[in-house]
Amino acid sequence: MEETRVTKYKKYRQSLSKDNSPILETPKLSKKKDASDKALNTTSTLPIDQVINTLEEEKKQVVFLRKRQRRKIIIIALVSLGTLLVVGALIGFAIIAFH
Repeated sequence: MEETRVTKYKKYRQSLSKDNSPILETPKLSKKKDASDKALNTTSTLPIDQVINTLEEEKKQVVFLRKRQRRKIIIIALVSLGTLLVVGALIGFAIIAFH
């Protein structure tokens, strides 16, 4: 008859509780202690000057993007106005010449 999980686990626990079995220490505990010591020695906060400079740079970028978009709109408007003037002049010349 096959051994069930429960009986296998029971045998495993009994083998761990023997007197001559080696005591295993988890390396995670020692890593956690080292990590907590490092956490106390370092900080994750930024200096206020760096934060203010970053905010100012973002404002400059927003202004630059607005200026660039405004420039694009002005260029498109001027090109379309010029095109309309040329087409209007051609139509006017055609009306005068072929009338």
